[in-house]
Amino acid sequence: MAYFLEVILTKIVDEEILYKKVELDITNKSENPDELVLLLVQKHSADVIEKNRLISHSTSWRYVSTGSTIIAYIVYSDDFEFSDPASLPISEIKIIESGDPTHPAPKEISLESVVSHGIRHLSFLVTNNPSVYNSTVNPNTLFRFKEIDAALAGKI
Repeated sequence: MAYFLEVILTKIVDEEILYKKVELDITNKSENPDELVLLLVQKHSADVIEKNRLISHSTSWRYVSTGSTIIAYIVYSDDFEFSDPASLPISEIKIIESGDPTHPAPKEISLESVVSHGIRHLSFLVTNNPSVYNSTVNPNTLFRFKEIDAALAGKI
């Protein structure tokens, strides 16, 4: 079985989430994925970003029909500079579900769904731990995270 590290670099600008996906085949790697994420961030950033300006969080894993397992991380920084980023309006963040409680993963999971899920995770962390994250994000980002439905998974 192959294992991939999927890292979604994100930044909030106005009412949009800008994002870029980077991937690494970790099938034959023995390093801690948390450390590999930081290396990928620096490799795919235009400038070196200080660790105290990053929020990195492992959000999920999923099996895909090709026989691979994808371990997903979301990384946020107000300092990211993207060329040709994808974007997702904050108002369009959605919770996906399969409709079958015995198989929680939908048959298809779009990148937008991964971004939505990860941003909800970050929203929960940032808004519930302000003493940890207030110096990591700017005030506008903090305001936007407070607007986001922080439900981590499923419907309440």
